[in-house]
Amino acid sequence: MFQMSLIAIDIGSSSVKVVRLNGSSQKKLRTIGIEDFPPDAIVNGEIQNSEAIAQGIRNILAKSNINTKWTKAAISVGGADILLKRIVMTPSNDSDLSEQVYFEAQQHFQEDLDNMYLRWHEIPSKFVPKDKKAILLVGAKNEAVEQKIALIKSAGIKPSIVDCDILCTSNMFEHNYPVDDATVAVINVGASATQVIILHSGEYLYSREFYSGGNEYTNTIAQSMNLDEENAESLKIAACTGDKSIPSNVQELIQQVNENLVTEIKTTIDFYFQNEDSPPTLEKVDFAFLVGGAARSIGLDACLAANLGIQVQIVNPFQRINVQTSSQDMNYLLAHGSVYGVAVGLGLRKENDTKD
Repeated sequence: MFQMSLIAIDIGSSSVKVVRLNGSSQKKLRTIGIEDFPPDAIVNGEIQNSEAIAQGIRNILAKSNINTKWTKAAISVGGADILLKRIVMTPSNDSDLSEQVYFEAQQHFQEDLDNMYLRWHEIPSKFVPKDKKAILLVGAKNEAVEQKIALIKSAGIKPSIVDCDILCTSNMFEHNYPVDDATVAVINVGASATQVIILHSGEYLYSREFYSGGNEYTNTIAQSMNLDEENAESLKIAACTGDKSIPSNVQELIQQVNENLVTEIKTTIDFYFQNEDSPPTLEKVDFAFLVGGAARSIGLDACLAANLGIQVQIVNPFQRINVQTSSQDMNYLLAHGSVYGVAVGLGLRKENDTKD
């Protein structure tokens, strides 16, 4: 029977990214593209202009020559619309495991579960005794999921998989950077939010999202230099591309934002290791990896490395993906590939897999 192909559609706060991967063991990049939204389309994570977003999706699908009739979409939800929690529990023989997990979710999520889609997944863990189970709880607000699905449908494409941004980033990283016996922080710096994900040998341990990202650079430059957003954005880009003609204080303002972001990242990591939920054998992260649209902000990697005292690397989401078959410019992928972290994680999903 003919099976529709699957395309990953990552609807971010400032743009929509699409990725299509082919192949089973060796993934091949078939399609990649990005379309910016108007500045007011999404504000503080809330969709304000559904039609502008749907039109952006239609535009990128058309530019990518996607036949919507024969394609299904994998989409993702993030921000305050997602609740994510790793728990350790002792299974009871007196009740079904699903019932026990639901009870645990009621205790950990301060939300009415009737208003959420709840999924859970058992995590194989070397940190948990044999009589216990590590469980990953994922809750997504009904309204947010249905809103994303409606956007996809209005663009003429059928939704098939709904994932969450943090797990997409984790899956992308695990596929491209399999790290044995090390604890890593994967930091996704988007336009309006930053996600800090702590993994050990591919095992999810903890994550936190805070609402500061690439837009902070633009806003800080605009406010400090009394500029409109467009000119401030141009100065930010010029600084990050090494333009020596820009005013000297632009670099100082960028460094100021770097320090603020790094302080929040370090606070998040320190909090986890001081928390009783962290395995007692783990004391710190060994490496940090930056991904996302603002990952290449000038000086951010160096500032993070200096504050954490560890090696920091910028992620290439296509590190272990065959891009030779793609018509995309390799220089573009090397310079801008980090923006596709969530989209690549989505693209690794299969239509019939159940890990959602």
